[in-house]
Amino acid sequence: MKILLMGATGLSGQSFLSLALAHPNITQIIAPTRCPLPIHSKLQNPILNFNAWDLNASWWKADAYVCCLGTTLRDAGSKESFRQVDLNWVCQLGDLAKELNIQSFSVISSLSASSRSSNFYLRTKGEMEDYLESLHLNSLTIIQPSLLRGGLRRSFRLGETLLLTFFTPLIPLIPKKWRPISVHQVSRALLGACLKYSPGTHRVLSRDLHDLL
Repeated sequence: MKILLMGATGLSGQSFLSLALAHPNITQIIAPTRCPLPIHSKLQNPILNFNAWDLNASWWKADAYVCCLGTTLRDAGSKESFRQVDLNWVCQLGDLAKELNIQSFSVISSLSASSRSSNFYLRTKGEMEDYLESLHLNSLTIIQPSLLRGGLRRSFRLGETLLLTFFTPLIPLIPKKWRPISVHQVSRALLGACLKYSPGTHRVLSRDLHDLL
């Protein structure tokens, strides 16, 4: 199986890439990035200008798309820039998946995402979900995790660090729906969606991610 991964340098993308490269049924990972990734025999790493995608490149063709694109308002610098990453680029990838008849598309969203939310972050994620659903892709899997823990982020996020510091001792007492989830579990869900895809739209809720082995 050949998988195209967008967002390979982020927390979830790094975790998924590690799992996928080690899996015997994955023959190739195509991971477009701004800067080169470490060389691996199964990795194709095109350098991409994210502000001007080369839509005619042959490497867009794959069996499955996995989208780990995402940023924060702080890193993006403005709401417009945030939407460019978390909405526009994800939707553009969905358009490509539709055009190229990709067999499965998996994306990370968020717990409580809704286009009707008063929260800007959750509303943006909800708009992204709505758009991808409207494309009627062959197989769409939307992962909706709670706060992610584990892994190494490229940038320090004070708010998340404080929340995790506070919640970690209480994790066994927190209902699964809200409990912080390991990024490794999210990656396993993404990989499972690629390997065992089925037609239609599927949502994997945060409470269900805790049960993945």
